[in-house]
Amino acid sequence: MFSLEYELSTIKYRIIKSNRKTTTISILPTKEVIVKAPIYLSDKEIKNMVKQKAKWIISKLGEIPEDFISKQERKYQDGERFLYRGKEYKLKIIEDSKIENIQVQLKQNEIVILMNKIKIQVIPSLLELWYKEKARELVYERIKYYSPFINRKIQNVRIKNQKKRWGSCSSLGNLNFNWRIIMMPDDMFDYIIVHEMCHLKHLNHSKDYWNCVGEILPDYKEREKWIKKNGMNIEL
Repeated sequence: MFSLEYELSTIKYRIIKSNRKTTTISILPTKEVIVKAPIYLSDKEIKNMVKQKAKWIISKLGEIPEDFISKQERKYQDGERFLYRGKEYKLKIIEDSKIENIQVQLKQNEIVILMNKIKIQVIPSLLELWYKEKARELVYERIKYYSPFINRKIQNVRIKNQKKRWGSCSSLGNLNFNWRIIMMPDDMFDYIIVHEMCHLKHLNHSKDYWNCVGEILPDYKEREKWIKKNGMNIEL
């Protein structure tokens, strides 16, 4: 682990060297700064590159909430909070020997799991399945709502476990959505839907494409800004 003193801040970063041609700097949600560099580049040269990017690194580190790491250390027990459509719900696990099939229900301010015997190890998978189903329902509902604005044929709609994308659109007219978008507020959810549906008309990010988005969602820039700032917290 290397450190760089920059004004009033100390930037700690880890170097990973390999047979690559370029150098990249990335910030993980855990606030770890990773520098991937070619083998031939010296540590001094890398330090100078980090120094040049110091303002950007500090800015990005500042966007990560202090409690982000703790939010990822899930124990899946009563009282833990989970996001659903932009609101936090407490997890409640109910054990009942009379229950034959495990159920996940949304009740007032709680996500309730009913099971005949509590098995903590299966709860993450149960919640993911529940989130995927809810995402599928809302995705279809919002696509139906926005379809008259786009007026393009959709081949397939899939809910996927995408790690780096909220959604995607193929040249064949297939739409894919990350199931985690169901955790976002509805306005942000709609932005993801419209963003991908406009790609049915313009498979790029040209001026015409953004005009398409803007005609449907005039405040899309604010929604996009919210997602960039808060998207890292959208995780089970």
